[in-house]
Amino acid sequence: MVLHNLGNRIREERKRANLTQEQLAELSNCNESYIGQIERGVKNPSLEVIVNIANALNVTVDYLLADNVRVDQLDGMLDEIVSLLKDRDPEDARFIITITRLFLDLLDKKRDMKGKD
Repeated sequence: MVLHNLGNRIREERKRANLTQEQLAELSNCNESYIGQIERGVKNPSLEVIVNIANALNVTVDYLLADNVRVDQLDGMLDEIVSLLKDRDPEDARFIITITRLFLDLLDKKRDMKGKD
């Protein structure tokens, strides 16, 4: 299950980065068929290979392993948010942060209103 989850996360991030398996292999100093085997959960990559893949995808190793390691749920969500924003234009990222703040303010006000009932 660990290998399957890791492979799925790598595949998702590779596709999000618009990379082929061949391109990821080149960036991470691996063989293309090995990347395919990792993504299918057939091969168990070494820590060095996982680090190389994470660097090639511009994500953290803990993000790649998040489905397999028990971490605070919020930490995993924060890693996901960072992954979603990493390739965005800074202006877009600032806009998303502004909207998030407004949305959180709205949620707080809604909770305050429920508390007064």
